[in-house]
Amino acid sequence: MKEPSIKDWEKMSKLLGYLKGTEDFVMRLKPNALFRVVAYVDASFLAHPDGKSHSDIVVKVGGAPVFFGSKKQKCVGKSPTEAELVALSDYVGFVELFAEFVAFVTNSEQIKQLIYQDSTSVITMVTDGGGFT
Repeated sequence: MKEPSIKDWEKMSKLLGYLKGTEDFVMRLKPNALFRVVAYVDASFLAHPDGKSHSDIVVKVGGAPVFFGSKKQKCVGKSPTEAELVALSDYVGFVELFAEFVAFVTNSEQIKQLIYQDSTSVITMVTDGGGFT
């Protein structure tokens, strides 16, 4: 953060306290048999003071989360739908490359990746038969 507030510092302190208190906890991620790449893409409209939105992604391989990403969008969107479409557009190529990488590393045939998007208007625009006539 460029200019964290007192509340931001309090939240960070609480998080660091939790991490310190749970450093002995162990989590094992066991992927299922199929190494399918599944991504969840979302956007927050007008999340920044300059009017830009924010994009987020979570990528799972075989059901195990392996990548988390978050970034400020480079353009100013005019609506939540546009912010969601920009997020999807920004990350779709990354998901395709990620799936190719997984297929290469596992020496297996590439399984069609799946991208989840929670905006029904964006889903309508980008799927077959939806959006424009």
